[in-house]
Parts: sequence; C-alpha cells; structure tokens
Amino acid sequence: MRIKQYIRYTFQYLKRNRPLAISTLIMVGITIAILNIFMIIAFSIYQIGLYIQRQQKVSILFEPLTPQEEIENLVEEIKKFPSVNSIQVTDSARLESESLKQLGINPTQLKTDDTQTDKESILPIIRIQLKPQVPHDDLIKALKNEEKANPKIIQVIYFEELVSRINKIIRAIKLAGSIMVGFLTLISVYLIYLTMGFTIYQSSEEIKTMQLIGTPAKVIIMPFALQGALIGAVGTLVGHVILLILSTPFIIEKYLRLFASLLLQFVPSVSPGKIIAILLSEALIIGLITFIISYGSSKRLLKKIS
Repeated sequence: MRIKQYIRYTFQYLKRNRPLAISTLIMVGITIAILNIFMIIAFSIYQIGLYIQRQQKVSILFEPLTPQEEIENLVEEIKKFPSVNSIQVTDSARLESESLKQLGINPTQLKTDDTQTDKESILPIIRIQLKPQVPHDDLIKALKNEEKANPKIIQVIYFEELVSRINKIIRAIKLAGSIMVGFLTLISVYLIYLTMGFTIYQSSEEIKTMQLIGTPAKVIIMPFALQGALIGAVGTLVGHVILLILSTPFIIEKYLRLFASLLLQFVPSVSPGKIIAILLSEALIIGLITFIISYGSSKRLLKKIS
C-alpha cells in the first residue's frame, strides 16, 4: 500500500514542476548520449589499433606511374632482410576493390570511363609482412632512409608507429570525453537538486502537515527520491533515442554507411538481446545514482523547511 502512495505522490510532484523536470530529463539524456558517443569512438579506435598491431606490416606508397622496374629492384633489396616474412606488390585500386567486395559492394558500379585519369591516381604499393618475434629495426631504418632519398616514394607506413599515434588519439578522446561528460553531469546533478528544491518548497505545507501527524522522514523523502530515479532512468532512455537520431545518417547515407560498415569490422558483433540488456542495465545504474542524489538532496532540503 505504501509503495502505491510513493508512486502516486511521485507523479503528483512531477506534474507540479513539469517544465523543470522535463529540462532535467533532457539534460540527463544529452549527457548519456555524449557519454555513449565518446565510448563508441574510443572503443572503435582501440579495436582498430589492436587490428593494425596484429598485422605486423609495413606499406610503401609510390607516386602514380612509378616504373615497375624500380619497384621490383626495391623488392629484391627488401628480401635480403631476415625479418621479412613475405612481400606483396599491389596498388590502391586493387586494395579498394578488395575492401568493397568484403562489404558486399560491386566495385564496377563505382568505376569511371576515364581510364587515363584512373591510371594517374593509382598508387603502387609494396606490402611487407614481418616475421613475429624477429627484430626489424634495421629494415625500418633502411626504409626510412630510402623514403628520404627516393622522390618516387610518397610514404613508408610502419603500422606499429600508427598504433602509437592511435593510442595518443584514444587518450585525447578520453580526456575530452571525461571533461565534457563531467561538465554535463554537474549540470544534470544541479538541475536534479533544483527540481527537488522547487518540488519540496511547493509542497512545504503538505510536508509540514505530514510531519505534525508523525509521518516518518523516510516516508516523506521517498517520493522525491523516486522522482529523481525516474528522471535518471527515463533520461537514459532519452539519451539512447538521441544517439539513434544522431546515427541515422550513418544508416541512410551511402558513404557514411560505408564508413560505419568499416568501423563495425573492428567491433565485436552484439546481438539485439545484449543491446537491450546493456540499455536496461545502464538505465538501472543511472536511476540508482539519481535516486541516491535525490534522496540526499531531499533530506538536506527538508531540514531547511522544518
């Protein structure tokens, strides 16, 4: 019976202070959406870094129309290093075609009729697979020197260096995300505190009457705490709706959809059941946190009007 009273009073208090309650709910939703965006970006980049690190590869990119003989001579020199496991000579067009096929896209649909322009934009590439557990510093040093000396070489990409750069990006994203989420969290907590304060002051006469007839403080506070928990839980669901709206272009737009598909290759597949479980768990945790915040703030505010 008491639980029903708590619920009834909770919704009564929400109706009395609807504008502030809605603004608090939206702020909680925005905070959750931004938190999830930063988590998804950081996790995706982290997975890409792990994938690149496992490749143990070096790629050498040449200027378009570089003579094949020059590339073959460099390949013969690279084969002399003991850290080299295998060498593949390819080009940017072939790699692009292979990537598109993996995503289920027919590369011929994207081809143009201007063959001369295509040839002038295709980069010859040497891909070097390194032997695991074999030092390869001498190879990397030699390739870096070759990059400086040979004007035909655009860039030597050493994937371990790329992983180091990715880790720096992850740290920057985590720092920026922590600052942004922390700032929005403070605003959300302050709005919850204001919501509780306005609601309690609007119901001060009713609360004093309940105190006079000996109603325990816990019973008086509980509807306000439940109000905060409800705002937190529903705000979390609103945050996921905001996230879904923001991700709509990645579902609809052709090129953004391709980018999203590439990212998903590095993120373990999650079933719909797991997504729902994660969403509900997050709503429960945020609801519990806002319940504790609301309970503490309500208890403090009640002392002021007593």
